[in-house]
Amino acid sequence: MPLTKCPRCEKLFNKPENSQYPVCNLCIDEEQKDYEKIRKVLEEHGNINAIEISEKTGISLDVILRMCDQGWFETQDNSESIYCGRCGAPAISRTKRLCESCLIQLQRECLKAIGELRQSLKEKAMRNKLDVLKAVQEKQRDIKEKRTEIQVSKTKIVKPAKKQTSERMVYQERITKKESKET
Repeated sequence: MPLTKCPRCEKLFNKPENSQYPVCNLCIDEEQKDYEKIRKVLEEHGNINAIEISEKTGISLDVILRMCDQGWFETQDNSESIYCGRCGAPAISRTKRLCESCLIQLQRECLKAIGELRQSLKEKAMRNKLDVLKAVQEKQRDIKEKRTEIQVSKTKIVKPAKKQTSERMVYQERITKKESKET
């Protein structure tokens, strides 16, 4: 049995799975009395809206709407036809307000739009992936260029400054002059 909150008294209770009432055991009698009041008002006044029913019976609008949502009441006035909002043909039901062909066409349009959206998202993802890939390749190329610049600067042959050969020669000349004087 699932634990449920009673919509009337807002207390938690164990709701039996096959129970037709969404309220706790303490509120079932009140629920039945309210249903009978609403049914009598509908029999007397015909098809009126929930606000008018609430005013005539003194029952909370929330209770009336909850009972309507649960299917306790049905409208029996079929004289008012519902037409398709797109083409004007008779609609499938009051809730759908579309004919069968328009409903099928609308479903196809929705599927087509979803497919186009998925395709555009895939293309955008590919563009982002390619942009990222391009940025990574540029970064790698920049790193390679910097490495080659560093290697080139390290391997450049720097020519030593030329020593003045005249001194050397002068020195050699002195030696030769001294030797010639001694001989």
